[in-house]
Order: sequence, then C-alpha cells, then structure tokens
Amino acid sequence: MKKLIVFISTFLLAVELIASAVSFKAELSHSKVAVGQRFRITFTVNASGGNFTAPRFDNFRVLSGPNQSNQMQYVNGKVSRQYSISYILVGTKVGKFEIGPAVITSDGDKIESNIVEIEVVEELSGNAAQNQRDAQRNQAADELSKYIFIKAFIDKKSAYVGEKMTLTYKLYTRLGMRSLNLEKLPDFNGFWTSDLMKDQPRLETEYINGEVYQTAVINQYLLYPQRAGNLTIDPLSMNAVVQVRGRNSRSAFEAFFGSYETKELTLNSPSIKVDIKALPKFSGDGEFSGAVGKFDVKISSNKQELKANEAIDLRYEITGNGNLPLIGAPELNFPPDLEAYDPETTNNFSSSAGGSSGKKLFNYLLIPRHKGKYVIEPHAFTYFDLESKRYKTLYTDSLAFDVKKGDEEANVVYESNRRKEDVEILENDIRFIHLNQLSLLDQSESFCGSTTFYICILALLLLAVLLYFISKKYKAQQSDLVGRRKSRAKKLAKKRLSKALKFKDAGEDSAFYQEIGDALYGYYADRYNMGMADLSIEVLLDKLRSEGASEDLLKMLNECIEQVDIARYAPGSAIATEELYKQALNIIEQTEALGR
Repeated sequence: MKKLIVFISTFLLAVELIASAVSFKAELSHSKVAVGQRFRITFTVNASGGNFTAPRFDNFRVLSGPNQSNQMQYVNGKVSRQYSISYILVGTKVGKFEIGPAVITSDGDKIESNIVEIEVVEELSGNAAQNQRDAQRNQAADELSKYIFIKAFIDKKSAYVGEKMTLTYKLYTRLGMRSLNLEKLPDFNGFWTSDLMKDQPRLETEYINGEVYQTAVINQYLLYPQRAGNLTIDPLSMNAVVQVRGRNSRSAFEAFFGSYETKELTLNSPSIKVDIKALPKFSGDGEFSGAVGKFDVKISSNKQELKANEAIDLRYEITGNGNLPLIGAPELNFPPDLEAYDPETTNNFSSSAGGSSGKKLFNYLLIPRHKGKYVIEPHAFTYFDLESKRYKTLYTDSLAFDVKKGDEEANVVYESNRRKEDVEILENDIRFIHLNQLSLLDQSESFCGSTTFYICILALLLLAVLLYFISKKYKAQQSDLVGRRKSRAKKLAKKRLSKALKFKDAGEDSAFYQEIGDALYGYYADRYNMGMADLSIEVLLDKLRSEGASEDLLKMLNECIEQVDIARYAPGSAIATEELYKQALNIIEQTEALGR
C-alpha cells in the first residue's frame, strides 16, 4: 500500500512538472499564400521571458511587428500567463520556405520555438483566395466585435401575410472608418421589399454601457410578407476598412495619441426569425382583392354623354394605407357593347417606415360601339382590415352613359396598347397599283460582278482589318489593369481634393480631414496597386524610398498624415485647413515627378 501511495505521488508530480514546462511555439495564420498576400506569424510562450530574438524573415517583407500581447487565466486556484509576439508578413517571391526558430530566455535558459513552413504561389485559385480573404476579414471582425458591429431591428416579430414590417440595419463603431461597402444583401425569401434609404447615412452619437459609439442607419427596408410560416431574414454583410490603435509609436504625436494601423473586416448583422400568420379564410361575396390595411375606393369618368365610337376614360381609385404596391387592377364587369382595354396604372403613393400610403389609380379606356344607355354596376372591393382583423367590403357607385348615334360608316381601327389620342380613322384602306413613272431594272443587269460589288467587298475587308486592330488595342489596354489604375491615380486624387475644398468652404471640417486622408491613401493605393487595408505610413515611406524620393517629400508626407490624424482623433486642434490642402496637393505633384 505504501508503495502504491509513493507511485501515485510520483506520477502526479511528474504530470505537474510536464504541465508547468515552458512551451514556446510558432503558428502561421495561413499555410499557403499568394505573392503580395498578407499573413501573420505568432510566437507564444506560456511563461515569463525576455531577450526575444526574432528569426530571419528572408524572402518576406515585414509590414507590422513586433506586436505584443499577453493573456492571464485563473483556473482551479492557479494563475497562468501567455505572452505573444506577432508579425504581419508578405511573401515576395514564389516557393516553399522555412521560417526558422525564434529564441527567448526564460529562467536563465534559452528556448527555441519550432520551425514553420509556408508555401508562396503566384496566384491562389479563386475559391481558395476568396476563402482566405473571408477568413481574414471574419477573424478581424471577431477581434473587434466590441468596437464595431451591425444590429438589425424589426418593428414586429409576428404579422399577417400582406402586413407591413419595417427592417432597419444600424452600424455602431468606436473606430475610425476609412470605407464601408455593401458585401451581400439578405435574400428576403418570402417577402416583397422596398428600399427606404434615399439619403446618405448620418452619424449620431449613442452611449452604450457607458461607452460612446458613433452610429448610423445604413439600410432600411419596408417588407410585405408573401407567405405564412416561420421565415428567416438572412444577415446583411458589409465590408469595412477601419483604423485600429497600434502599440508602436514613430513620433511624439503617436506617443501621445497612439499609432494606428488599417484593418479590413466583414461585418454581419444577426439573422432574424419572424412568425407570419395566414389570413383567415374568406367566405364573403365576390373575390378578395389581396389588399391588407385600411382603404377606400371610388369610381368616376370624364364623360356622361358621348357618341358611338368615341372614347371615354373611366378612373378607379384606391386610397389608404397598406400594401398598395401589391394591389392589382380590379376586374370590372362592362356591358357587352362597351369595348374596354387594359388599364393604365398610376402610383401616387409614398413608402416609409410607417408603410405605403396614398393613392393607386387604374385608368380604363372604353369605347361604346352603338347608341343607347350603358350602365356599369357597382364593384365590390374586399380587403383585410388589420385593426378589426376582419374582411371588409366596399362598393363603388354605379356609372351610366348616354351614347348617341355616331358615324358608324367610318373605318375605325383601335389598338389595345394605344390611348384615345392614338386612335386613328383611316379614310383609305386599299392602295391601288401605281402604273406611271416607274423605274425598273433590266433583267440582264446583275449586281454581282459589277464595279459597285467589288468596291463594297474591298470596303468590307478594310473595315474588318480596322476593327481587328482596334479590338487588339482595346484588349491590350484592358489587360494592363495595373497600368490603368496607376494612370488614373492622380486624376482621382485631385477629384477627392476638390471635394475636400467644398467641405472646407461649407465649414464641415471633419469631412474635410476625412477627404484629405482618403485622397492621399487612395492615390498611393492606385499608384502601387495595393488594397487600402494593406497601406500604412511605413509601407508608403518604403515604397517612396525605393523610387528615390527625397527626405523632404518623406517628411512632408509623414507630417501631413499626422496632421490629418490629429484633426480626426483630437477634434478642436488648431490646424490650418488651407495649408493642409496645399501640402497634400504638393505631395501628389512631387510623387508624380518621381521617375520622369
């Protein structure tokens, strides 16, 4: 028994020692990337350490790092820590590469991390590349979910078929926004939809759990359910490029306000489940119109007396609030001798978060063929009233027409797709053969083989050759996407700067600074064929140095970006807007002069 106790104690001690052993490992965010694609390498140690020595990153370019983070856990009365150091790298050439071990000192011992392998290819297949981009964006969204997210609001979780519902998507952010673009709309299966967003989103300030968020309604939809059951509204996806506070500072400004890096992420709203109830079974007279809401109807005409073969307009008007966009033309019972054509529909209603309200008009063109008294009987219009949860039937007035004798011998032609002003009376419906002053061709003459024939053939050949060279030149231009993007960089930047001037003149300083920053980052993104998320001031300065830019230009660019950041992240700072505009314009002009 004593030996058993000793064995168990020894075993538990060994387990504890193994568990407490120092672990220092390297991990890659991707095992396979394309040339120019970013990836992350992270070195993690589960104990305190120092004198970290990074491996050589040959064949790679360092975009960011070392970035440090630490995590503490309290489990079963014991505290454990993890320290991480990460780098953002970009592959510069094709091949399979090893990244050697990093070295760290812990308790006086030098510990090496494991060796990792990564493959860099010329270009990833479409699906793999897209999956990796999506994974990167989703990971960034998870990391920043407390600072930026989208909420979906619906005004009711239960409704009848045809009853209006209002869906609103709202953005919440505590980060600086560089861009926000729609990635994917919900499918809205089972709903008729109308987009209510007509203006640009407006930023507002909200407090949530003591934190200040900038908010904006980014999408709003009016929904009319088309079928009963438990329906799901899929998430809305947006692509965002944001600025995140970094850990390293390059200047006194960054040491005070913090440095920033750009991240691209995909934001997804939560899905929404709603219960749609079927309308009660209709058992009244006539037919249900499909209208749901509160309505009124009336009928009128522009004439009570007319002659046979003259046209008359009959107007059927539906007024109210409800699913007006989905109401179709009523089927009216017309007398047999009253010729009726398909109605023209006029929508005179507006849609808002409160539903669709106004009028819907149906204009019928009628033509009586014979004299006499014509009567259009009252029409029954049945709709489902949401207040009483019952069907209601409204009746229009009857209409009577007194038709007198007309010119029944006239040949009148009517077309169902024409209005009365298009109705045309043909005085002559037979055209006789013309016998005089005819110019006829001799049967012996032939166009094929004539001089004109060969001239036409030659012209067609020349045209084909010309089109070939034009097409070849156009394809060459289209294939040079990088060159096209670089050539338009200056033009687009100047347009953004002109827009910034308008904001300055209007006193909108925040929009002015945003536009200046976007002009500079957008210009260099186009010039170097890079994504906005891949840009940072370090990358820009490296690119410009490789082109032989002067230190004055580098300093000017760095100061300009700093001033924009000061103005955006420290409102009220005294920065001369006119000087900032001239400085940005000067930077672009000097950059354009490089390499000439």
